[in-house]
Amino acid sequence: MSQQKECPFCRRLIRMRDKFCPFCGRYVIENVRPQNVYQRGVQRPHPATRAPPATHPPYRAPPVTQPPPGGPPGAQPASSIPQSTPAPQEPEPLSEEVIDQIALRVELEQLDQSMNEIRSKLEELGEMISKMDVTPEIEQKIKNFKGQIKEIKAKRENLNAEKRDLPFDADLTKKKEIQDRLKKLNEAYRSKKVTEAAFKKLRGEYEQSLQEIDDKSRSFKAKINTWIKKLKSDRNKTQEQLELLEARFAAGEMGQHKYEEEKTDYKEKVKRYNNVLKFLTGKL
Repeated sequence: MSQQKECPFCRRLIRMRDKFCPFCGRYVIENVRPQNVYQRGVQRPHPATRAPPATHPPYRAPPVTQPPPGGPPGAQPASSIPQSTPAPQEPEPLSEEVIDQIALRVELEQLDQSMNEIRSKLEELGEMISKMDVTPEIEQKIKNFKGQIKEIKAKRENLNAEKRDLPFDADLTKKKEIQDRLKKLNEAYRSKKVTEAAFKKLRGEYEQSLQEIDDKSRSFKAKINTWIKKLKSDRNKTQEQLELLEARFAAGEMGQHKYEEEKTDYKEKVKRYNNVLKFLTGKL
């Protein structure tokens, strides 16, 4: 009987001269690396088709280890592991600087409105003067109105010096510029100053830019809605504090001077919230 050896893969006894295991089909000669890994039950290849011996180390399959029952120590079953859902991303908070800039713009709008009203009154006085003699009373009114306009202009100048761009100002400015260019392009095409091919190509570019700005604007409007809810909540809390202050004063908890100071402060805050809310609502 020929000598036998153990197949290092399937552990069965094979002949010493065997290069392939007749059971699992793997190379068993030392210093020979197989070209293919055969599965159990595959017929042994014909000797004429065998690959020449290689000089690489023999192929050895990695040991198969079974995980312990129930998984690693301390591991929880998959069904018992709590599935955490990602928290919704909070929108960028509305900073005090942005609130100040919005309040500044609202104040500028109010000043412009006041100036227009005063100018209308001056025009009415001018019509009266053309029909009647100028009285000292009319002269004083004209002087007062001109003084008010001068004060408004000075205040507007100071506010404009503090004015800074808001997050959405650049997009609004760019959109207005593109709309103006698109209007001029349409007029040029109607007057046959540009060819149809150039008109269509440039119009497509402008419309694409407007679409991108509108997409960005929709995302920003969702953020504004969140800001509005937060501002309304803060305004209501400030209003409640004002009402509580009035109750404390009525109960004799504080003096007149302190009450007036805090009352003015709360009222200014409520007014500021209302102005910012009005401005943001107009952007939706």
